[in-house]
Amino acid sequence: MHRQAFMNSYDSVPYPTFAQPQTHPRRLETIAWLLSLPAPSSQNCRVLELGCGDGSNLIPMAVAAPECQFVGIDASSVQIEMGRQWVNDLRLTNIQLEHRAIEQLDASWGSFDYIVCHGVFSWVPQRVQLAILRLVRELLTAEGIAYISYNTQPGWHGRGAIRNMMGYHVGRFSSDDPRERIGRARGLLDFLTRATAGNQDSYGLLLRENLAQLSQLPDAYLFHEHLEEINEPIWFLDFCEMLSGMELRYVGEADFSAMIEPAGLSDEIRHELQELAPRLLEKEQYLDFLRNRSFRQTLICRAGRQPNYAVGSERIHDLFVGSQMIPNASSVDYSSDVVQVFELGTETTLSTQLPIFKAALVALRQAWPNLLPFEILLQQAHQLLEQANLMRERLDCKTELAKALLTTYSSTSLPVVELSRQPVRLTGEPSDAPMASPLVRLQSNRSQIVSNLRHESVRLTQAERFLVAHLDGKRSRDELLEIFSEQFPEAFESSDVACAQSIDSVDRSMEAITNRGRPQILQEHLVRFARYALLIG
Repeated sequence: MHRQAFMNSYDSVPYPTFAQPQTHPRRLETIAWLLSLPAPSSQNCRVLELGCGDGSNLIPMAVAAPECQFVGIDASSVQIEMGRQWVNDLRLTNIQLEHRAIEQLDASWGSFDYIVCHGVFSWVPQRVQLAILRLVRELLTAEGIAYISYNTQPGWHGRGAIRNMMGYHVGRFSSDDPRERIGRARGLLDFLTRATAGNQDSYGLLLRENLAQLSQLPDAYLFHEHLEEINEPIWFLDFCEMLSGMELRYVGEADFSAMIEPAGLSDEIRHELQELAPRLLEKEQYLDFLRNRSFRQTLICRAGRQPNYAVGSERIHDLFVGSQMIPNASSVDYSSDVVQVFELGTETTLSTQLPIFKAALVALRQAWPNLLPFEILLQQAHQLLEQANLMRERLDCKTELAKALLTTYSSTSLPVVELSRQPVRLTGEPSDAPMASPLVRLQSNRSQIVSNLRHESVRLTQAERFLVAHLDGKRSRDELLEIFSEQFPEAFESSDVACAQSIDSVDRSMEAITNRGRPQILQEHLVRFARYALLIG
């Protein structure tokens, strides 16, 4: 995903943008903490986004963190004006969106604790890449953290081949009209898909896999990803050399699990890897070879600072923890000889025999969408074990729980376990006159996708959009029921919130709906909205 800093193409074909959780200062601060690198508090910070588009990533941050200050710049005047309209509608005073080229910024803009540049670096000329790194060097505070995403080799090679084909094909025609160019590119994709349908060799399989992905993506993505003049992937070590030339250094990845060696490597392979790449940055490059990595979301800081990559579980003790994993059974067996399965949606599962970890996951689910301080989580898990007559030595439990949390967090990019340096306090239960976030209400009138207070994208059905738009804190539940009885009677007959996290199992049959009654259906919707951090009261 990206928003290149070229005005004409992004003015004529605006790029759809959404909240990007991996760019949030809270995430960046937490990863820095795990690596023993002090970072500014994300509860009171100044944030700059280079290439902010219409502000869809920055505006939700500003809504959820009024004590922070946000500045976004983009070379597309159309997208900046779109973002400013959102800012005006929401009456935000802690965010500034400016129509500027990246090269126009200088030290007069002040310093920033966090700098975000998502989906820009690979899509601009090298002079602009150097300008981005120069700004990070000049504007980042002493302990600040910057985030830059970019396409990488070798994984982007296959996509690059398709990009080159589309560029060659479209370039044979003289029209510069974006819609016509997109149409010709789609036509080529359709031709290649049909022509290689029976091709079972490695090229045919690779081609069809990439074609299938592109067929599901919007025209704006196709245009800016594959038809722009510039989209150059970079080798990781070359990126690090650019950092070094700007007195900056690599910290890690916004996806912490991406920093861990792939599972399943034999001792022999690990030994050979160590010989091939004895230093950290070299090893990261060779891991890109093993993973066929096509995209990085890299955190950087000033040169001279030294992260500690030997992350100990004791780092968890000062963090807040969250999880919405659900036990797959009505009751949990906490004994150590029983494997308990927890689920996140229909495809993600976590199995454990560790009693303290089972109890912690149950406690975290009860607290969600709020996070618990580790020590409080430990106490609540102890209480559950005591009730089950399975209490062990507290020191052992503390060590085991911290290790289990760190291992789980490190093993997957999925939101199975969340760690945070700062608290996340949200509405867990809907009030008698529930209120949705002002941003969610505004977005629900214009789009299926809204940004919740956890900086995640949530897709709503038509019925849910209608319901959320009326949660203004002024209507009682009886009034809400009356509105829907007249305007949208089927609103309580479906509950399909689709977002990055799991959906509670709910019997949605007509018989069950009739038996529960409309007030109960409304309550289920509201509880679900609270679980997905859409409510503020």
